Amino acid sequence: RLKNYPEVDYIFEKYGADALRLYIMNSAAVKAGELLFSETGVQEVLRNFHLPLWNSYSFFVTYANVDNWAFEKMISFEELKNPLDIWLISLTEKLVKDMDNFYTNFDFQGAIKNLYKYLDSLTNWYIRRSRRRFWKSEDDIDKKMAYSTLYNALLKFSIVAAPIAPFLSEAIYQNLRKSDMPESIHLCDFPVEQKELRNFELEKEMELVQIAVEMGRSLRAKVNINLRKPLNAVYLITRNEDEIRLLK
Repeated sequence: RLKNYPEVDYIFEKYGADALRLYIMNSAAVKAGELLFSETGVQEVLRNFHLPLWNSYSFFVTYANVDNWAFEKMISFEELKNPLDIWLISLTEKLVKDMDNFYTNFDFQGAIKNLYKYLDSLTNWYIRRSRRRFWKSEDDIDKKMAYSTLYNALLKFSIVAAPIAPFLSEAIYQNLRKSDMPESIHLCDFPVEQKELRNFELEKEMELVQIAVEMGRSLRAKVNINLRKPLNAVYLITRNEDEIRLLK
């Protein structure tokens, strides 16, 4: 209970313990600063963390149930062919490494920002670009690869996010865990980065694509050009020779 903040009880009841926890851990309070509490800040936590995580989890569960997908159908990551799958597996291992560093240094604000960034990539890049792979009727190898990749991402994300969002992570874990896994997410060992699954070139390439797209959206908004309106040409300018090569 926070003294001098009578609205905290109301926020707790309305948004839940995890939302309140994330908001406080991402505030100046963890660095002995003043906490200027606001409901808007808690709503931002829901928008950047809870909703994208739950929507991603719900998407996976919905289609996995439709297709009767089970753990036994997991594809070995070495067999992945789709660049989106290879990228997300690599990005997930990067998340494991980064979160370990943030926790080790008690940098909770850095950890939370890192989780937000990963969720944006998961929802707005991987799932959005992969929807048709889950929608198609045939149960082919490509769909199995997509399920295996998304399952791995949700499970590992839940485990590394558990110290920050213990209740939501536990709820997701209970439905994703295999019978031979610990009974609770809080009994799991923290994951160790699997460096052999990292694809640094693809990570950099995708990062450049994301930056270019975000800059394009920003420029369109600035000069009032609708996103659906085609452009005659787009010029991507950088002095970095490696970036020029990757963008090409």
